[in-house]
Amino acid sequence: MANGGDERPRSITLALIDAKLDTVIEKVAEVRACQKEQEKRIEALEQDNARMKERLGLVGTLNLIVAAVGAWIGSRRA
Repeated sequence: MANGGDERPRSITLALIDAKLDTVIEKVAEVRACQKEQEKRIEALEQDNARMKERLGLVGTLNLIVAAVGAWIGSRRA
């Protein structure tokens, strides 16, 4: 019972720990790859959002111009 009451040899225990660490490292690598993909998707969405805000601003400005021209035409006819 030199192994603290465990009957398995120390080399087997270390081999099991090593195998589990390999599994954990694999999972962490998968999570990192997934995270990088999500970061790319978020970046693309942020760029699309910025473009949409810019376009909405232009549409708002165009609406203001059209309304001003319409008001000017309406006032000229009266």
